[in-house]
Amino acid sequence: MIRALCLAATLAVTAGSACAGSLYHQDFQKGLAPEWRASGEGDVRLSFYKDNVSLKFAGHGRSGVEVAARGFRDIVVRANIAALGLASGDGCYAEVSPDNGATWITALSVRRGQDDGVSRINGTFADPRLDDAAKLLFRFRADLSRSDAICWGDDVDVSGAAPVALRSGPLDVTLMTGAAPLGGLSPTSAFMPGPGAQAATGHFDGRLTIHPAKAPDGMAELGDSDPVTGSDPRKTWPDLTIDLVQDGGRIIPAQRGPIVSASPEWDWVIEPGQVWTDPADGGYSRVVLPVALEERNANCLHNGRLLLLLKPDGSASKAVVQFDADTCAYYKFDAWSLVPASYRAGSVASADAVIARDRAERASRPPLKPLDALTADHPGIDLAALARAAGPSAVFGIYDGTVHYAAPCHTRAGDDPLCAERSLPSYSTAKSLVAAQALFRLEALIPATVNEKVADHVPYCAGKGGWGDVRLIDLLDMASGHYDSAVTEADEDSPAMRAFFGSTTEAAKIAFACDKPRKSAPGKVWVYHTPDTFLLGVAMNDVVRKAGLGQDYYDSLIRPVWASLGQSPDLDDIRRTYDTAAQPFSGWGLTYHRDDVMRAARYLAGGAQIDGKSYLDPRLLNEALQRSSPGGGFVATGAHFRYRHGFWARDVGPLVGCSRPIWTPFMSGYGGISVVMFPDGVVYYAYNDDNHFDWAAAVSEIDKIKPLCS
Repeated sequence: MIRALCLAATLAVTAGSACAGSLYHQDFQKGLAPEWRASGEGDVRLSFYKDNVSLKFAGHGRSGVEVAARGFRDIVVRANIAALGLASGDGCYAEVSPDNGATWITALSVRRGQDDGVSRINGTFADPRLDDAAKLLFRFRADLSRSDAICWGDDVDVSGAAPVALRSGPLDVTLMTGAAPLGGLSPTSAFMPGPGAQAATGHFDGRLTIHPAKAPDGMAELGDSDPVTGSDPRKTWPDLTIDLVQDGGRIIPAQRGPIVSASPEWDWVIEPGQVWTDPADGGYSRVVLPVALEERNANCLHNGRLLLLLKPDGSASKAVVQFDADTCAYYKFDAWSLVPASYRAGSVASADAVIARDRAERASRPPLKPLDALTADHPGIDLAALARAAGPSAVFGIYDGTVHYAAPCHTRAGDDPLCAERSLPSYSTAKSLVAAQALFRLEALIPATVNEKVADHVPYCAGKGGWGDVRLIDLLDMASGHYDSAVTEADEDSPAMRAFFGSTTEAAKIAFACDKPRKSAPGKVWVYHTPDTFLLGVAMNDVVRKAGLGQDYYDSLIRPVWASLGQSPDLDDIRRTYDTAAQPFSGWGLTYHRDDVMRAARYLAGGAQIDGKSYLDPRLLNEALQRSSPGGGFVATGAHFRYRHGFWARDVGPLVGCSRPIWTPFMSGYGGISVVMFPDGVVYYAYNDDNHFDWAAAVSEIDKIKPLCS
């Protein structure tokens, strides 16, 4: 998992491809910013501190710059702000205007509770109103009531992509049965039933196979932090064979979650879609399936759709396969192709079970409304603030305790009409949903498991020494005492971590983790690095086997949770090593839907009960969710953040003027994933891939749903 996101894109040589890049950048490090203009009443100047230069703005001062954006789409504004001494109601802002200052849109705000004078609050913002603007205005603005309050702005970047012309022609039978290549991206609406759609002719249970060519018909790489020199194996998609089952107008894959392939780069993920008939198709029925390519041995997802024409006798057109959305910070692309396909009609042995489970899963989802309905049900909500908190092109939503309000899922070809089934990666939310839950369950079954020693369950660590007093709970807390550097994120971001994430065997990952030098006593120093969580999974497997609870902690301890919640089959497994050990990754590797993660958060916040009984150890769960000793755990990334037992927590009290701390637990994942469990059962989730993690802008809106200070 590479942590950097390259803004300068590499570009495949194809018609209609896009090039993303920086339109403007200013980090003030040269000590000069002549293009910036100050105004307002307040102190505005460049500020020099140690080896950094930033823009200081105070009082009611502001300073801005013009950026040309004509001809660019998907404009993204990035900046960071630090603040000190803010009073309640004060704010430091980064704002952008697409109409010469007539309208100012908040891209980033920093309020009281974020103002320790040290922490840089990073913001990543996008809005369709910014696209193709002849002139964008960007400014930092202070609105401070105290004379000693200060804001500092830094690292301004405005990026965009050259426009891609979407195909205007239909995805019709002539195109899909012809020999010509596909000529570009199609609007998402072209994959869906039109006004003349009718029920499918015949019934479609059978086996679908597709055989992609060595390279797609077209591909535009929009961001690649680790480009390949020479022939790029990522451009070759693996073959796919999957059984399909029809249930009315719904078509359901019999196999869910990542489908391990022979490809060195990709696995497929196929989700339930739709089947219908268009009278213009000459007797064919249309099938559309949400599909994704998931990076082998990793968690990056590239989402799109597969469309093909079928007849009950087994006749099949080519499949239109298109990718136009990502949850992958380091590699983004659009791709499109007509792919040879075959279909063999016939009964599927598991058909009844597949249909029954799919129906049950959908029936167990909370009521769903579009995000726009939130303003009617909860007047005064600022939807723009919720979007700003989520980050650019994010999949996000809110559960208010009764209703799930979901934002549209954007793609580069239009809103995704099949968003409810879109595959999402967990990344490190699995540390909470898998590693923490499994250990909490073991503690409930076998008291004092958390105090078991790593050396007693991982022989390689025992042989290295220094692990004899490290407990399993220390691994969950990422406080094993074994690390290279205690500097925040230094170990996780280091080039050495490539060996850990890139290794495919349990033995190699264990060796990497156990070989880390001992630098401190266990349970004393928090160092964020995923190898600790992987080791915890190895140790828990050993505990499970020795206790006669099964052979695999995920199967024995975690799958029962998902079954009790009626979750999607995508959660039946987690990414594993590719050897005979098939060791669960533990700290990353789940693939799920937005509804899955929202329901999992609701279950945890509700006390993790199954059939009215606590499934997890209550003490550990309450500690992790800050319900006992609020503010407990390790200080993490700043004074207002904690990490405890696989969960993060943030004191949101200062953001809404509470007189006491309001420690709010949340799960976090690489690239820009946040799942926040507010008091009184409110859940806010956001999945972006622009490294945007600051959801502070959502806090005041959540306060309008359920007051946080009460």
